[in-house]
Amino acid sequence: MPDIFIIVLSVLTSALVCYISIPYLIGTAGPDRTDAVIKIVKAAVDSTEQTLKDVDGEIKKAEAVKTAKEVLNGLGISADDRMLDMLIEAAVFSMNNASAKNTF
Repeated sequence: MPDIFIIVLSVLTSALVCYISIPYLIGTAGPDRTDAVIKIVKAAVDSTEQTLKDVDGEIKKAEAVKTAKEVLNGLGISADDRMLDMLIEAAVFSMNNASAKNTF
């Protein structure tokens, strides 16, 4: 039963990112910047996962937020915490699903 809850929660999170966060980002930043933000957040998640393998998930998430903000601010792009949170959750979900597919 908990597995179903996790799956439903993951799907809802992905839906929120697809239907709320990304269109908002495109509307405010434009498609080119949106692609850049998504790639930067994904790179921040991948980097954090690689360097902090044995660390708790909340600490990893905080580090991914910090890294993404630093890079985005350095490029003159601002992103609020809620948007970064959704994009990070989507990147982690995608990373976990890719890992699960490779284990079979």
